[in-house]
Amino acid sequence: MGVNDGPIPAELVKLIKKRDSAKKSMDSIKAFVDKYDPATKSLNQLQTRLDNLMQYMSKYESIQDDIEDHEAVTTEMLDDRVSVDDFFCSLKADVLDLVERHTKAPSNSSSATSQPIIRDSMKLPSIPPPRFDGDLQNWTSFLDDFNARFHLNQGLSDVQRLQFLKSCLSGPAAEVVRTIPTTDANYRIAYNVLVERYENKSLIIQSHIRSLFQTPQVHKPAASELRQLHHHVVSQVNALKALGQPVDEWDAWLVTLLCCRLDPTTVGEWQLLQSSKDLPKFTDLEKFLANRVSAYEVGEVSNQSTQLKQSSIGIRPMQKRVLLTNQTDKFPFKEKQCLACPEQHRLSVCESFSKMSLPERQDLVFKNRLCYNCLYPGHQVRQCRGGSCNRCGKRHNTKLHSDAPFNPPASANEQSPSTQNQSIVTYVEHSNNNSTAMKQIVLATALINLTNAAGHQVQCRAILDSGSQVCLITKECASRLNISVVKSSLSIAGIGSVSAKTGTMISTTMCSRLNDFEAFINFHVIDSITNSLPTHRIDMEPLHIPHTISSCLADPHFNEPASIDILLGAEIFYELLIGESMKISPLVTLHNTNLGWVFTGSTQINNVQPLSKIFLLCHSNQSAIALIAQSCSNNLSSEARAEDHFKNNVSRDDRGRFVVRLPFIRDPSVLGDSRFMAQQRFYNLERKLLKNPSLASDYKDFMKEEYAIEKVLLNH
Repeated sequence: MGVNDGPIPAELVKLIKKRDSAKKSMDSIKAFVDKYDPATKSLNQLQTRLDNLMQYMSKYESIQDDIEDHEAVTTEMLDDRVSVDDFFCSLKADVLDLVERHTKAPSNSSSATSQPIIRDSMKLPSIPPPRFDGDLQNWTSFLDDFNARFHLNQGLSDVQRLQFLKSCLSGPAAEVVRTIPTTDANYRIAYNVLVERYENKSLIIQSHIRSLFQTPQVHKPAASELRQLHHHVVSQVNALKALGQPVDEWDAWLVTLLCCRLDPTTVGEWQLLQSSKDLPKFTDLEKFLANRVSAYEVGEVSNQSTQLKQSSIGIRPMQKRVLLTNQTDKFPFKEKQCLACPEQHRLSVCESFSKMSLPERQDLVFKNRLCYNCLYPGHQVRQCRGGSCNRCGKRHNTKLHSDAPFNPPASANEQSPSTQNQSIVTYVEHSNNNSTAMKQIVLATALINLTNAAGHQVQCRAILDSGSQVCLITKECASRLNISVVKSSLSIAGIGSVSAKTGTMISTTMCSRLNDFEAFINFHVIDSITNSLPTHRIDMEPLHIPHTISSCLADPHFNEPASIDILLGAEIFYELLIGESMKISPLVTLHNTNLGWVFTGSTQINNVQPLSKIFLLCHSNQSAIALIAQSCSNNLSSEARAEDHFKNNVSRDDRGRFVVRLPFIRDPSVLGDSRFMAQQRFYNLERKLLKNPSLASDYKDFMKEEYAIEKVLLNH
């Protein structure tokens, strides 16, 4: 730090002005103290000045610290702190002396000798003034509070009361008195105008009743939703009772209204408690809800502690796509007679079942509609809480494991010979020597800023993918951010249920380069997201992107192949969309987002050697020749397949009924988790429509029109 004799920088001049403002405020307090008269001014005014003095001094010290840290500070600026400290200490001592003198002043001689002097041992926190924004439900409490603290306070003048009144109002209530000048004579006018406007018992009662009719709907039996509903209803009922309404006689419609807002599970449990046909009381329903909330809260705490305990001993990582559950040996089924023998035990421990051939075991499980994973009835594999196969880790029972792919129902007694497990990888590449024009699909990319560990912005390249349930980041990009990672065992399933695992996760803030949009996102760390995008360079001239948009592109170099650091999934994708788009050609569309305009569509690439690649990865216990032979043997005609299916899957049970299994053209397992993905996309669309009522209305009109057209076509 040195002495600077040159011109003072503008930034330093601004700090000095702020510092002088704080000093002037302390000078005004000094003037008040010098003229203080205990006979005409109250102790509260003195105490208020003391509080303000402490605030002004704190503000001064903060500004002075910034001045002293500046490189252009002078010696004179440094010496200012010493003089102000002396001034502050002297002024504070004067104020404290006046306060002490004021509290010691006796009203008469007897009181001075008979009553002890009570001194404050600590400073009580200041109570914030009441606020009123025009909501009728808050009017009564506001008026009582304001009257007690300001309206009936004899130590305040009317002009001070009017100042306090205006400072307490906001919104529509502030507009009522905004144009009234702040003078001593206008306080009564403003006060009466406000009371005349809002002191309407009828409107207040109607407001509380409307709030009851707008009670939020409970969608599931959870502590948070039930607590919110319970608090809302009880507060409105208590307010109506305080306003003199006969709430005790409203049991019929209060109970009916509340039951309509509860979830089906809670309503059913409430109805089971009603042992008579008499009309239930609202107080009984209120107590029932309070007990339910307490029970759910205890259950949630217990569940959290159980999950923490289980996580400490290690749990098999589950895929993001499915509900995370824990393996247990307890199932909600009583042990009945075994389906494979006359004894009573679980099918999984039955010796007779173990001695059966694999096709027989598979057929027994299918015919009795058992779960292929736990061998219990009543649910499907995707709903099963049991473990996985001990040999391959897939979702089927170990006793149903087959080295060959299992396509239920199993045909008769065919078993492929077991050989040593091996992987067959086939790679086919075809190249044409003649240069030709190709089409390239361009995906939406954007340059974004991520906040690193030091709080600085690091630019990264992201791809926008609405089909992803998670957001991803490459290890290389995560290392650049230098943010501490959190362990997060997660399996990420892709096309064809091909999965990749991530072991760590980071959390940081994503910011737009072009506006103030930002979002806090959890990124799962993965080795690589995809290859460089686009695959080939794109010529910008034929695209004819408008100049106003080219300057606001989310990725100014979207046409140049470059690596991808980030994948932004459906968690944030729909928050980025603004709803504006522009079609610059039949195959190319520009979409406006909070990150800028993104480019999507199909473009033509010239002078490129077309290259076709096919990768085939098979894990099997058969040789490649055996696979080809099996493929040829399975290539039957439709009539032969139907006859074969009938022979192997049609039978009669003990009661003489025919048992038939519906045939599949293809193995249903090839669908993977397509239903789950479709559900997720539907839920994402539903959330988007809920946020945009106008778009939801257009969507409904469009679907109605499509339905009407389809109906007309069917009738013709």
